[in-house]
Amino acid sequence: MRVEHIGPATRAQEASPMSHNWSQGTWDPPASILVVDDSRLNRNLLTESLSQEGYRFFEASHGQEAMEILSRNPEVDLILLDLMMPVMDGFTFLQWRMGNPEARGIPVIVNSSLDDVESLTKVLAMDCYGYFVKPLSEVDLKLVLPLKIRNAVNAKRMMADLRAKNQIMADELELAARYQQFLLPKQKELPGLKAAWLFKPCRGVGGGLLRLFRASRRGPGPGGGRRLRPRGGLGHDRQHLKGPGAALSGEPLFPGQGAEAFERGPPAPHPG
Repeated sequence: MRVEHIGPATRAQEASPMSHNWSQGTWDPPASILVVDDSRLNRNLLTESLSQEGYRFFEASHGQEAMEILSRNPEVDLILLDLMMPVMDGFTFLQWRMGNPEARGIPVIVNSSLDDVESLTKVLAMDCYGYFVKPLSEVDLKLVLPLKIRNAVNAKRMMADLRAKNQIMADELELAARYQQFLLPKQKELPGLKAAWLFKPCRGVGGGLLRLFRASRRGPGPGGGRRLRPRGGLGHDRQHLKGPGAALSGEPLFPGQGAEAFERGPPAPHPG
Protein backbone atom coordinates (compact mmCIF):
# COMPACT_ATOMS: atom_id res chain seq x y z
CA MET A 1 0.00 0.00 0.00
CA ARG A 2 1.39 3.40 -0.98
CA VAL A 3 0.64 6.36 1.25
CA GLU A 4 1.44 9.97 0.49
CA HIS A 5 1.54 11.72 3.84
CA ILE A 6 -0.99 14.58 3.96
CA GLY A 7 -1.24 15.02 7.71
CA PRO A 8 0.92 17.19 9.98
CA ALA A 9 3.88 16.96 7.61
CA THR A 10 1.96 18.73 4.86
CA ARG A 11 0.88 21.53 7.20
CA ALA A 12 4.44 21.97 8.37
CA GLN A 13 5.58 21.96 4.75
CA GLU A 14 3.22 24.82 3.93
CA ALA A 15 4.44 26.83 6.91
CA SER A 16 8.12 26.05 6.39
CA PRO A 17 10.10 28.16 3.89
CA MET A 18 11.70 26.38 0.95
CA SER A 19 15.48 26.03 0.92
CA HIS A 20 17.37 28.54 -1.19
CA ASN A 21 19.60 27.36 -4.02
CA TRP A 22 22.34 29.99 -3.90
CA SER A 23 24.12 28.78 -7.05
CA GLN A 24 20.96 29.22 -9.13
CA GLY A 25 19.32 32.06 -7.20
CA THR A 26 16.14 29.99 -6.89
CA TRP A 27 14.11 28.29 -4.17
CA ASP A 28 14.17 24.49 -4.04
CA PRO A 29 10.93 22.67 -3.16
CA PRO A 30 10.78 20.80 0.17
CA ALA A 31 12.47 17.42 0.08
CA SER A 32 10.49 14.21 -0.51
CA ILE A 33 11.25 11.18 1.68
CA LEU A 34 10.21 7.59 1.00
CA VAL A 35 9.75 5.62 4.26
CA VAL A 36 9.93 1.85 3.66
CA ASP A 37 8.93 -0.30 6.65
CA ASP A 38 6.42 -3.11 7.12
CA SER A 39 5.39 -1.68 10.51
CA ARG A 40 2.88 1.17 10.32
CA LEU A 41 3.89 2.12 13.86
CA ASN A 42 7.50 2.63 12.80
CA ARG A 43 6.47 4.60 9.71
CA ASN A 44 4.27 6.88 11.82
CA LEU A 45 7.08 7.38 14.34
CA LEU A 46 9.48 8.55 11.64
CA THR A 47 7.07 10.76 9.72
CA GLU A 48 5.70 12.45 12.85
CA SER A 49 9.15 13.09 14.32
CA LEU A 50 10.36 14.61 11.03
CA SER A 51 7.17 16.52 10.25
CA GLN A 52 8.52 19.80 11.60
CA GLU A 53 11.24 19.76 8.94
CA GLY A 54 8.60 20.39 6.26
CA TYR A 55 9.25 17.18 4.31
CA ARG A 56 6.81 15.48 1.98
CA PHE A 57 6.44 11.76 2.71
CA PHE A 58 5.73 8.61 0.72
CA GLU A 59 5.24 5.31 2.54
CA ALA A 60 5.76 1.68 1.48
CA SER A 61 5.45 -1.57 3.43
CA HIS A 62 8.07 -3.54 1.44
CA GLY A 63 10.73 -3.19 -1.25
CA GLN A 64 8.51 -4.04 -4.22
CA GLU A 65 6.10 -1.29 -3.29
CA ALA A 66 9.00 1.11 -2.88
CA MET A 67 10.15 0.33 -6.42
CA GLU A 68 6.69 1.13 -7.76
CA ILE A 69 6.59 4.44 -5.88
CA LEU A 70 9.99 5.46 -7.25
CA SER A 71 8.90 4.67 -10.80
CA ARG A 72 5.99 7.11 -10.42
CA ASN A 73 7.79 9.69 -8.28
CA PRO A 74 11.38 10.19 -9.49
CA GLU A 75 11.57 13.40 -7.45
CA VAL A 76 12.11 11.44 -4.20
CA ASP A 77 15.18 12.88 -2.44
CA LEU A 78 15.88 10.24 0.22
CA ILE A 79 14.85 6.73 1.30
CA LEU A 80 14.50 5.55 4.92
CA LEU A 81 14.72 1.76 4.62
CA ASP A 82 14.00 -1.18 6.90
CA LEU A 83 15.74 -4.49 6.14
CA MET A 84 13.47 -7.26 7.43
CA MET A 85 10.22 -7.02 5.42
CA PRO A 86 7.88 -9.43 3.57
CA VAL A 87 7.56 -9.68 -0.24
CA MET A 88 10.90 -7.92 -0.82
CA ASP A 89 13.36 -7.24 1.99
CA GLY A 90 15.72 -4.30 2.23
CA PHE A 91 18.77 -6.24 1.01
CA THR A 92 17.02 -7.20 -2.23
CA PHE A 93 15.81 -3.63 -2.71
CA LEU A 94 19.36 -2.32 -2.29
CA GLN A 95 20.63 -4.78 -4.89
CA TRP A 96 17.97 -3.54 -7.33
CA ARG A 97 18.94 0.05 -6.56
CA MET A 98 22.60 -0.66 -7.35
CA GLY A 99 21.62 -1.68 -10.87
CA ASN A 100 19.24 1.24 -11.48
CA PRO A 101 21.08 4.49 -12.39
CA GLU A 102 18.20 6.78 -11.40
CA ALA A 103 17.48 5.07 -8.08
CA ARG A 104 21.17 4.82 -7.23
CA GLY A 105 21.37 8.59 -7.14
CA ILE A 106 18.89 8.68 -4.24
CA PRO A 107 20.62 8.40 -0.84
CA VAL A 108 19.44 5.61 1.49
CA ILE A 109 19.51 5.62 5.28
CA VAL A 110 18.84 2.21 6.81
CA ASN A 111 16.78 1.93 10.01
CA SER A 112 16.75 -1.71 11.10
CA SER A 113 16.71 -3.93 14.19
CA LEU A 114 19.67 -5.89 12.78
CA ASP A 115 22.81 -4.88 14.64
CA ASP A 116 25.30 -7.56 13.59
CA VAL A 117 28.53 -6.64 11.86
CA GLU A 118 27.75 -8.76 8.80
CA SER A 119 24.48 -6.92 8.06
CA LEU A 120 26.08 -3.54 8.65
CA THR A 121 29.02 -4.34 6.38
CA LYS A 122 26.77 -5.70 3.63
CA VAL A 123 24.51 -2.65 3.68
CA LEU A 124 27.29 -0.06 3.70
CA ALA A 125 28.97 -1.90 0.81
CA MET A 126 25.83 -1.15 -1.23
CA ASP A 127 26.41 2.59 -1.04
CA CYS A 128 24.10 3.51 1.84
CA TYR A 129 24.43 6.93 3.42
CA GLY A 130 23.86 5.82 7.01
CA TYR A 131 22.72 3.05 9.34
CA PHE A 132 20.56 3.37 12.47
CA VAL A 133 19.58 0.53 14.80
CA LYS A 134 16.04 0.22 16.16
CA PRO A 135 14.75 1.36 18.51
CA LEU A 136 16.01 4.88 17.91
CA SER A 137 17.12 6.80 20.95
CA GLU A 138 15.69 10.22 21.64
CA VAL A 139 18.96 11.82 20.56
CA ASP A 140 18.96 9.88 17.29
CA LEU A 141 15.32 10.65 16.60
CA LYS A 142 15.44 14.36 17.37
CA LEU A 143 19.00 15.33 16.49
CA VAL A 144 21.22 12.84 14.67
CA LEU A 145 18.73 11.43 12.13
CA PRO A 146 17.30 14.85 11.08
CA LEU A 147 20.83 16.18 10.61
CA LYS A 148 21.85 13.11 8.62
CA ILE A 149 18.80 13.48 6.39
CA ARG A 150 19.43 17.18 5.82
CA ASN A 151 23.05 16.56 4.82
CA ALA A 152 22.09 13.72 2.48
CA VAL A 153 19.40 15.75 0.72
CA ASN A 154 21.72 18.74 0.30
CA ALA A 155 24.47 16.52 -1.13
CA LYS A 156 22.05 14.94 -3.61
CA ARG A 157 20.76 18.30 -4.82
CA MET A 158 24.25 19.74 -5.11
CA MET A 159 25.31 16.79 -7.27
CA ALA A 160 22.23 17.20 -9.46
CA ASP A 161 23.02 20.90 -9.84
CA LEU A 162 26.63 20.09 -10.76
CA ARG A 163 25.55 17.55 -13.37
CA ALA A 164 23.17 20.08 -14.91
CA LYS A 165 25.92 22.71 -15.13
CA ASN A 166 28.35 20.21 -16.65
CA GLN A 167 25.76 19.27 -19.27
CA ILE A 168 25.29 22.94 -20.19
CA MET A 169 29.06 23.36 -20.58
CA ALA A 170 29.27 20.20 -22.72
CA ASP A 171 26.46 21.44 -24.98
CA GLU A 172 28.12 24.83 -25.39
CA LEU A 173 31.48 23.24 -26.23
CA GLU A 174 29.80 21.04 -28.83
CA LEU A 175 28.23 24.10 -30.47
CA ALA A 176 31.57 25.90 -30.40
CA ALA A 177 33.26 22.89 -32.02
CA ARG A 178 30.65 22.82 -34.79
CA TYR A 179 31.13 26.53 -35.44
CA GLN A 180 34.89 26.07 -35.56
CA GLN A 181 34.48 23.35 -38.18
CA PHE A 182 32.22 25.74 -40.11
CA LEU A 183 35.09 28.25 -40.27
CA LEU A 184 37.33 25.82 -42.15
CA PRO A 185 37.56 26.13 -45.97
CA LYS A 186 34.88 24.03 -47.59
CA GLN A 187 36.96 22.78 -50.54
CA LYS A 188 40.08 20.75 -49.98
CA GLU A 189 41.00 20.69 -53.67
CA LEU A 190 41.08 23.75 -55.96
CA PRO A 191 42.24 23.94 -59.61
CA GLY A 192 45.97 24.57 -59.66
CA LEU A 193 46.25 24.39 -55.89
CA LYS A 194 47.07 21.47 -53.61
CA ALA A 195 46.20 21.77 -49.95
CA ALA A 196 45.71 19.33 -47.11
CA TRP A 197 45.03 19.74 -43.41
CA LEU A 198 43.88 17.90 -40.34
CA PHE A 199 42.06 19.86 -37.65
CA LYS A 200 41.53 17.72 -34.56
CA PRO A 201 41.50 19.61 -31.24
CA CYS A 202 42.47 17.47 -28.26
CA ARG A 203 39.51 18.70 -26.18
CA GLY A 204 36.78 19.37 -28.71
CA VAL A 205 37.60 23.05 -29.32
CA GLY A 206 40.99 24.41 -30.33
CA GLY A 207 42.49 27.87 -30.54
CA GLY A 208 43.66 27.69 -34.15
CA LEU A 209 42.19 29.19 -37.32
CA LEU A 210 43.06 27.86 -40.78
CA ARG A 211 43.49 30.42 -43.58
CA LEU A 212 43.93 29.18 -47.14
CA PHE A 213 45.23 31.77 -49.61
CA ARG A 214 47.29 32.21 -52.80
CA ALA A 215 50.13 34.69 -52.35
CA SER A 216 50.05 35.61 -56.07
CA ARG A 217 48.78 34.23 -59.37
CA ARG A 218 52.12 35.21 -60.98
CA GLY A 219 54.25 33.71 -58.23
CA PRO A 220 56.03 35.34 -55.31
CA GLY A 221 57.21 38.90 -55.56
CA PRO A 222 55.72 42.39 -55.90
CA GLY A 223 52.14 42.44 -56.96
CA GLY A 224 51.22 39.36 -54.92
CA GLY A 225 49.54 39.27 -51.59
CA ARG A 226 45.87 38.72 -52.38
CA ARG A 227 44.67 36.76 -49.43
CA LEU A 228 41.92 36.32 -46.87
CA ARG A 229 42.31 38.72 -43.97
CA PRO A 230 40.02 37.95 -41.02
CA ARG A 231 39.68 41.18 -39.03
CA GLY A 232 39.08 39.70 -35.61
CA GLY A 233 38.53 36.46 -33.73
CA LEU A 234 36.13 33.60 -34.20
CA GLY A 235 33.21 35.58 -32.85
CA HIS A 236 33.07 38.11 -35.72
CA ASP A 237 30.21 37.86 -38.17
CA ARG A 238 30.36 37.42 -41.94
CA GLN A 239 30.81 41.14 -42.63
CA HIS A 240 34.27 41.00 -41.06
CA LEU A 241 35.52 38.28 -43.41
CA LYS A 242 36.26 39.59 -46.91
CA GLY A 243 37.87 37.94 -49.92
CA PRO A 244 40.05 39.28 -52.78
CA GLY A 245 38.69 42.47 -54.23
CA ALA A 246 36.27 42.91 -51.35
CA ALA A 247 37.51 46.44 -50.85
CA LEU A 248 36.20 47.21 -54.34
CA SER A 249 33.05 45.12 -54.39
CA GLY A 250 32.10 45.28 -50.71
CA GLU A 251 30.77 41.71 -50.87
CA PRO A 252 31.15 39.87 -47.56
CA LEU A 253 31.87 36.16 -47.45
CA PHE A 254 30.78 33.39 -45.16
CA PRO A 255 33.65 31.75 -43.26
CA GLY A 256 35.13 28.98 -45.39
CA GLN A 257 34.37 30.70 -48.72
CA GLY A 258 37.68 32.54 -48.95
CA ALA A 259 39.48 29.81 -50.88
CA GLU A 260 36.73 29.76 -53.49
CA ALA A 261 36.96 33.53 -53.87
CA PHE A 262 40.70 33.38 -54.55
CA GLU A 263 40.11 31.11 -57.53
CA ARG A 264 37.70 33.64 -59.04
CA GLY A 265 40.09 36.53 -58.52
CA PRO A 266 39.24 40.23 -58.13
CA PRO A 267 36.25 41.72 -59.94
CA ALA A 268 36.78 43.35 -63.35
CA PRO A 269 37.33 47.14 -63.16
CA HIS A 270 34.52 49.40 -64.28
CA PRO A 271 35.10 51.01 -67.73
CA GLY A 272 36.29 54.59 -67.67
